[in-house]
Amino acid sequence: MREFRYKVVTDAAVRSGLYTRMVSEGLADYACSEGRVTLERWMELTEPRDGNLFGVSLDRFGNYCGMATFTRREYRMWRFDFTAFRQAFDDAVRQARGAFEWFFGMTDATALYGITPAVFRHSVNLATACGFAVVSRLPSACWLARRNRYVDGVLVLCTRKTLEDSNMGFGGGGGSTPAVTTPTVEPTPKAEVTKPVTEAATAARQNQKDKAAKAAGLRSTILTGEGVMGSGNGQGKTLLGQ
Repeated sequence: MREFRYKVVTDAAVRSGLYTRMVSEGLADYACSEGRVTLERWMELTEPRDGNLFGVSLDRFGNYCGMATFTRREYRMWRFDFTAFRQAFDDAVRQARGAFEWFFGMTDATALYGITPAVFRHSVNLATACGFAVVSRLPSACWLARRNRYVDGVLVLCTRKTLEDSNMGFGGGGGSTPAVTTPTVEPTPKAEVTKPVTEAATAARQNQKDKAAKAAGLRSTILTGEGVMGSGNGQGKTLLGQ
């Protein structure tokens, strides 16, 4: 069984050489969330700086088998891109899992997340085999250059716990990749058809609503949290994200 080790790469010549190899192996369209990028842009994406980490996986002979970029976001979450080179495709799952374990082991990250075009089912399968959960399908989230249009994206998320739990069922084999059914976008519900009512009936119904609203004191107030339960302390307002 092939063993991998991981390290951070900062050397510009090495990063440039990996870009050339990525292009020559036909992986440039899949290696970055941005799609195919120029060498100049690649050097920016992999540049060593605070909140940006570029790592590689190597076999025991020192051959480069894969690479990953990690970019820090809010709440100590990091966005990632991972690519296995063709000579190590068969071990892509094991080297990716090892890379994520290595990353969690040297950072205080709360989670890793990524967005991949839904049509790249191999990427979704690889992510779920590595302990990621499919969170949502994002309509028209990814630009696909070869189709010259936006396509749906799949948001995947991994925490230390999901990675650990997936390891328990992994068995160390790293062989097959489980099939994944990507979530589908819910269809837009049909508009309800309201039957016409008489003017008198409408007025009567509105009068009842007005009386009920006045009695409850809720005509112009919307509360969330404890205030809805009648705590009366004025501290029941809730702000998103807090």
